[in-house]
Amino acid sequence: MLLETIRLALVSVRRNALRSFLTLLGIVIGVAAVIAMVAIGDGAKARVEATFASMGSNMLIVLSGSSSGGGAMGGAGTDGAIHSARVALLRDDLGRLPFLIELSRRTRAVVAQNLVFAVGFIVAGVVITALGLLSPIVALVLHNLADLVIVFNSARLVREGETLA
Repeated sequence: MLLETIRLALVSVRRNALRSFLTLLGIVIGVAAVIAMVAIGDGAKARVEATFASMGSNMLIVLSGSSSGGGAMGGAGTDGAIHSARVALLRDDLGRLPFLIELSRRTRAVVAQNLVFAVGFIVAGVVITALGLLSPIVALVLHNLADLVIVFNSARLVREGETLA
């Protein structure tokens, strides 16, 4: 039974060579997009870590939260005060803070751009495909190309971080 299923699948792949190729191409592009996103994320993480390392042996800790608490500076204060602060500067040098604030603003802007582009592209693609104006295979390829646009748009942050530094 298993051999018959495999034989039938191979016959189907041979009969629909173009469809099989486009499906394979979509998978390859999708995997490449994921690999590129992970690599860019790792590169951005390494860049941020290098930036923090260049600040010296002390650390900057930014904690998320909705508390209206202030911050702690210079590592002074109790552990409780440092851990409950929204921002804890463990060094008295505030020179890099404007860089980090601007980079975080630009990051939010790029995330918003990516979200608007992705949602708009997907909605348009679904509507056009549902109307029969676009084949599902072509829609798949276009969707993967849109993923690459998002990856390259996000990659701008690495270069913007260099110009802001």
